[in-house]
Amino acid sequence: MSAQTYVTVDCSVHTKVFQLSADVVPLFHSLAQAALYFTGLCGWYDLSVAIDGNKAIQRANRQFRGVDAPTDTLSFPSADIPLVALPPELSWTAREWGDDTHDSPMTYRHTENTPAAVFSRVYPLQSHGSAQQPFYLGDILMSAPTIFAQAKAAEHSELFEIAFLFTHSVLHLIGFDDFSEMGYNTMVHIQRAILAAENIQE
Repeated sequence: MSAQTYVTVDCSVHTKVFQLSADVVPLFHSLAQAALYFTGLCGWYDLSVAIDGNKAIQRANRQFRGVDAPTDTLSFPSADIPLVALPPELSWTAREWGDDTHDSPMTYRHTENTPAAVFSRVYPLQSHGSAQQPFYLGDILMSAPTIFAQAKAAEHSELFEIAFLFTHSVLHLIGFDDFSEMGYNTMVHIQRAILAAENIQE
C-alpha cells in the first residue's frame, strides 16, 4: 500500500478585496498536499490560511517581525523544529523577528541561472498525525491587496501569485527558510515544480 498525504485547509477571508470562490479552497488543498508529499511527508495534517487586507498584515508584521509595513504573506509554524531533515542553508534560522524576510517582492528575484540545492524526497516518507488527530502545521496570513499589486507589477495572473505565495508559505511551515540565496532558490524551484504539476500558468 502506498503512503498517502492528507491535509485539511481552513480558509477564512476578512477583506472585501478578495472573494472566496468555490475553487480556491480545493486549490489550496491540492497545493498543500503536493508540497507535503514533494518534501517527503505523508500522514494527516491541518493548517489555516487567513486572507486579509494591508492593515491587518501590517499589524502582524509589526508585532512579529518588527517591520511596520504591509507584506504579502506571513507564516507561523506550529513545530519547533523542521518536519524534514534539511541542510543548514535550507532550514529555519534563528532570528530576532519571525521567519519571513520579504523586504521586496520575492517573485522578481528568480532567474533560471541562480543556484538551487538538489532536493529529492526523503524515502521512506516521514509520517505525522493520524486520522483522529492530524498534525497542525500552523497558520498563514496573506494580504490580498499586496498580492494583487505584485501580480500586476510582475504581469502574473492573480491566481498564479496567490498559488505561488501560498505554496511558499506551506514550505515555511514545513521547515524551509529563504534567508540564504540557496534556500530561497530551492523554495522557488519546489514552488514552480508544484505549480507546473497543477497546471497553474503565470
